[in-house]
Amino acid sequence: MNIKLLLAAITFLAFIAPAFAATDKDFLEGVRFYQNKEYEKSASAFLKASEAVINPDVYFNLANAYFKSGQLGKAILYYEKSLMLAYDQDCRRNLDFAVSRTEDRIEHKKTLVSSWLHRIGPDRLFTAASWSAFLSGLFFSLKILGRRIHVIAAALPLLLALLLFTASSYGYYEMHLPRAVILAHEVPVLVAPGIDESVSFKLHEGARVMVLEDRGAWLRISLPNGLSGWLPSEHTGRV
Repeated sequence: MNIKLLLAAITFLAFIAPAFAATDKDFLEGVRFYQNKEYEKSASAFLKASEAVINPDVYFNLANAYFKSGQLGKAILYYEKSLMLAYDQDCRRNLDFAVSRTEDRIEHKKTLVSSWLHRIGPDRLFTAASWSAFLSGLFFSLKILGRRIHVIAAALPLLLALLLFTASSYGYYEMHLPRAVILAHEVPVLVAPGIDESVSFKLHEGARVMVLEDRGAWLRISLPNGLSGWLPSEHTGRV
């Protein structure tokens, strides 16, 4: 999807509401403010709705409002939160677009499994694995009952199910690793926790990091390129 179409999708998808939110005052206010292009007020209303219930659609709408209001870090944070609860291709595309607007160009290495997960999602892989296992069980049952079914025809769906279950499990594991998003415009990453420590490098709004250690006011973080250090937790949002 090109940029123009993606921006249109962001505008349109902001109004996809979960069923329970039809009568929710904060959610409906968020939609109304969004329609009036009052994006900061829309984000505030959606944030209130998110405090009442944990739901991927609420987080998704909140992220869209943050994106439109220019709060890139918070947009990325809530796209990530939405994807943790339920994989959605539109949310994945919006997240990828938001990440492309960040200042730091951090290469996130993708394995073949990761690429599949980004396109399909662990939920769908799990569903496909379940159907493959069911099909294999059906074939084996028919063979036991005396039907002329080659054992390979029953074994192949079982093998596929095992592969899909493995990929799905890896996807859930990867999605739930401790992560954080930089919310401040610029944050120095220090060699040790403490404001007097020397600066190792700097990160900017929207950068996504792995959390290696949490000491309350300080986080030890790492990047895919191997860089690591400490930064104040107040400048981050935990996924």
